[in-house]
Amino acid sequence: MASTPGNVHLSITRANAKIYIARILGGAKNQDILAMAEEALLRGFNDWQTEKDWEFLLKDNTGSFTVETVVLANGVALISAPVASAFDGVNVGITVSGSGIPANTTVSSYTRNADGSIATITLSAAPSSPTSPATLTFGGTLPIVAGTSDYNLPTDFHKHYGIRLYSAVHRELTFIRPRDWNRTTINHETNGTVEGFTIYNANSAGTQNKGTYRLRTYRTPTSADIALLQYYRRFDSLADPIDMDGQYLYKFLDYCRGLALNAKRAFDDPTTFFSDTINSLQKAKSSDEEVTEDEEIRMKSQMEMYIDRPALWNNGDFDRYYGGN
Repeated sequence: MASTPGNVHLSITRANAKIYIARILGGAKNQDILAMAEEALLRGFNDWQTEKDWEFLLKDNTGSFTVETVVLANGVALISAPVASAFDGVNVGITVSGSGIPANTTVSSYTRNADGSIATITLSAAPSSPTSPATLTFGGTLPIVAGTSDYNLPTDFHKHYGIRLYSAVHRELTFIRPRDWNRTTINHETNGTVEGFTIYNANSAGTQNKGTYRLRTYRTPTSADIALLQYYRRFDSLADPIDMDGQYLYKFLDYCRGLALNAKRAFDDPTTFFSDTINSLQKAKSSDEEVTEDEEIRMKSQMEMYIDRPALWNNGDFDRYYGGN
């Protein structure tokens, strides 16, 4: 366990975290109880992820990211993902650097596997005498490409916070539910200025790479731009030291202790445990409600846009969309 002077930033290794959790059951050296502590850690991260949008998980896509152990061949621009999902955060137009790769190289295209994960990427310039395997570094931000409405999200993406265009156009994009866009837009094939975005899963239930989501712009852009994506990342539930902000570290570990105690209680009283699982289901159903920061904004259909409404009639409730009540 370590502490940074002048800044309360506690950390704890995974092994010590499991020992801390296991002590509540009197089994810090018992492998079965340590295994139970590991289960409590994983469950704890899952619960904390779904319970709240934690501010310490908020980040943006300005930083670069790396992919290790990539096999490169001299003069070959086509590169295969070293492991499943390693390239899933890559988009066309993003910069690439690494052993033997020329300056200003970008990703020109990619292919997908049946489950939606990215299988290969093609570079705009082939490597020259690279060291292989190599580590590739991909640039930050999101290049918006004319004629392309679908984009890959960062691999640690959990939930959107906001998106802003800041190159050709300077504007904040609005999150729009697909059903609202369906209701308000007659022709989905019309290209134009990007107005909003949504997060979606592109694949069917039978083939999807579960947990892999993409970003779709409304409308399909007619010009290139750059998007700054702000989002809540996922907890890295397998990290060592454990992935938890120092100010909440022991609150989290004590929560996991409680989960371990509940697991023990389940062995002693299975009936009570069954009742708790029903409550967990109800909680999961509530958390799956469609909610956005723009919930209070009522969207108008294109039909309504052409209806003349009277001006403000009196001092009653004012509808900002129609100018009257």
